[in-house]
Amino acid sequence: MIRSLATLAALLLAAGTAQAASPVRYALIVGNNSGQTPPGIELPELRHAQQEAQVLRDRLVALGNFDASPQRTALLTGASREEILKAAQAIAAQHRADRQALGEVPTLFAFFFTGHGLSGQLLTKTGPLVGSDLATIFGEVGATFTVGVFDACFSGSLDLAALSSKGLALTPGFNAFEALPQEVLNAQGTMWFASSRPDQVSYEDSRLGGVFTHYFIEAMERAPSTGFGITLDDVWEYARAHTQSHTRNAARPQTPQKLVRNLTSTGPLYFSFPAQRRATLAFEAGVVGRFLVRYENGQLSELVAKSAGEPMRVAVYPADLVLERLDDGGRQSIHLLGDETVWIRPSEGWSTLSSVGLKQVALVAKGPRLDGLVLTHEESRWSGLVELGYRLSVGPRYGAIPTHAARAGFRVDRGIWQLRLGYGYGRETHAFEAWSYLVQRHALELGFGPAATFEAWRVGPVASASVGWTSFAYGDGAKRSQTAWAGSLAANVLWQPLHLPLYVQAQAGAMGEWSRPAAPLDGRAVFSVAPEFALGLAVELF
Repeated sequence: MIRSLATLAALLLAAGTAQAASPVRYALIVGNNSGQTPPGIELPELRHAQQEAQVLRDRLVALGNFDASPQRTALLTGASREEILKAAQAIAAQHRADRQALGEVPTLFAFFFTGHGLSGQLLTKTGPLVGSDLATIFGEVGATFTVGVFDACFSGSLDLAALSSKGLALTPGFNAFEALPQEVLNAQGTMWFASSRPDQVSYEDSRLGGVFTHYFIEAMERAPSTGFGITLDDVWEYARAHTQSHTRNAARPQTPQKLVRNLTSTGPLYFSFPAQRRATLAFEAGVVGRFLVRYENGQLSELVAKSAGEPMRVAVYPADLVLERLDDGGRQSIHLLGDETVWIRPSEGWSTLSSVGLKQVALVAKGPRLDGLVLTHEESRWSGLVELGYRLSVGPRYGAIPTHAARAGFRVDRGIWQLRLGYGYGRETHAFEAWSYLVQRHALELGFGPAATFEAWRVGPVASASVGWTSFAYGDGAKRSQTAWAGSLAANVLWQPLHLPLYVQAQAGAMGEWSRPAAPLDGRAVFSVAPEFALGLAVELF
């Protein structure tokens, strides 16, 4: 039941590793290239707002652990006011259902708008969204943390001369800090980002799109990471600095604004997770239930639904987390490092498990434990095995390597490594029409390589160097001997079928050796490669 931390093991098992669902993050992304304007006002159509809304949605799912379902992460492009409010109501209903199923877990709701803003309003295909509409949206969803990102562009280009030629007056557009009611702005767990100051215009660049939205999306992958993710503050700082720099260089300054109110989290609010999920939670077949994986302060929580009868591997971030069973509220803290795997298995009848080079031990819980379950991880141990076996080599016609050989050896394993010391002896007679010879070969071999353990199997490549002493006895009574160096590369498989200290071992590869052939008239050393196969038994000593 032991698996290695070796990279080879991770690669081979990656296809069977799932990712936990993230039902506690919700987003409504609105992108409108145009919108209904009041009589007498004409706005140029934006070129990028709807496309960048799609990109933003994809980045939230890929990097922000937002759920891909439209019930939790809704994308609207070219939408009406009624469609936006209806989508918000659907998210609110899903949020209530999730809260009922999961309990009072921290949740996050993010609202993004990229499009035209004018006179304290966000323009849609029909009527505008006003502050009271936004207050209704955030109030209905009722998440623990709310994030608003508004890139409401009045102008369609950084080229002000082009706008002036169309007779357009440049006036500031939507600003969340003026348009939203104070009860919304001051609500608990609130962070608002506006793309410009109240007296400024927000720009759409012909190449980048909405400048602030472009750098916000870019920040989710490129901003400096802290811990196991990128915090919302770091996303903001990256987007703010790059927006200011880009627009200042174009002589059209745009200064994004931030407002933060009553965050209850005691640590950073992680928003993006570009790092790989290198750690694994491995649920054994006998484990059943719904589990919540809570990272850090619970700001990122993921649902794992485990059914009976099949093992399940879940990829997670290397971090401090809490595994909570929703059925009874039991929980246990886990500290995961790097590529570590933690197994969750029934505690009944469990005892420390050992395999070649590795052992499974229970995690020391500082605090509550999950009743009926035991959480274990691998630790390296020393293992020594004595090997006895047979080797078949297919060499050149007049080669110095016997076809059949007996071998004995000693193997030491620890963690993901194996070291092997072996002795082999083979003899063989060859008879031809004009001559014959008997070849005998003694060899000492030293091998080293990584190994990965899968259940009762231990597999890995072995690179070996050996020195051989070979003697030839010819039919006419002549004799000669030689010393030759050889190297081999092989794949080694060790199998423990009955959980006894007895193993079946097989190895296949090729051996190359510099030696003089058996033909008596040829005195030159040549390089020959002999495919080989070995089969034998091993007994564990410690």
